[in-house]
Amino acid sequence: MTEPQQNIKVGMIRENLEGIPEYPLPDGFRIEWYKKGYQQHWVQIHKAAEKFEKTDLQLFTKEFGTNEELLTQRQCFLFDENRTAVDTAGP
Repeated sequence: MTEPQQNIKVGMIRENLEGIPEYPLPDGFRIEWYKKGYQQHWVQIHKAAEKFEKTDLQLFTKEFGTNEELLTQRQCFLFDENRTAVDTAGP
C-alpha cells in the first residue's frame, strides 16, 4: 500500500470563455456589484455561515481593505426575493 501524498497543488486553465453554460437565477433573485455600505451585508452573510468565528466590520476591512472603488469591480452579492443578501463572491 502506498503512502498518500500531501500538499498536492492542482492548477486548471481554461483557454477561452466559449461554451460556458449559463444558469438563470430563480425568480426574485438578483446579483449586484458592491455599493457603499454593502460591507454590512458581508458581515451578516458570514455571521450566518461562521457561527463560531468573530465576524465584524474590522474583519471585512482586514480582508478587503477600504478602497470602495476597487470593491465595486471585484465583489458582488446575491439577493433573494426579500432583498436579503444571501451570498457574496469575488475573484
